[in-house]
Amino acid sequence: MLHSTAVYGSPHIRIYFQKESERELALLTAQVWQTYFSDVPQPNIVMVNYDYHWKNRLGRIRMTKDEHRSEIALNGILQTASITDELRIGVISHEIVHYAHGFGSPLSSSHQHAHAHGIVSVELAERGLAHVERNLLSWIDQEWDRTYQHYVLSQQRSKYLSKRKLGYALA
Repeated sequence: MLHSTAVYGSPHIRIYFQKESERELALLTAQVWQTYFSDVPQPNIVMVNYDYHWKNRLGRIRMTKDEHRSEIALNGILQTASITDELRIGVISHEIVHYAHGFGSPLSSSHQHAHAHGIVSVELAERGLAHVERNLLSWIDQEWDRTYQHYVLSQQRSKYLSKRKLGYALA
């Protein structure tokens, strides 16, 4: 059984989350859906969460085989305080466009491929989100490698310090 909590953007928009630390992400997703995608029906449960710390992916959407649930996952690194909501909105919007186009959702697919002919950029522009996408792409070009490397180094340092403390505790 799925234990989750719903956040409502409107009576027709329900975004679910499982961890309390993801409540703000669910609220942000509901706000984006309500503001820019209120015409997109939501026939199944939509979950949102932070996931793995991918090097080459900021987000993804997928649907369960029974089509009862779609999951929008953001790269776990995007949970850090140094990442702005505008960047999160860019990733969330991108994934909702996929949902609207029938990728990772039970909606009918209007395209054979999720990124064919720049359809995501076209859709974002039509919904008034072109500037958000531009800022996200600029951030990816200028900051992503540094952000990812900083995360990797901080994880390595944390593991080293934990092992060192454990070594002292065992001595």
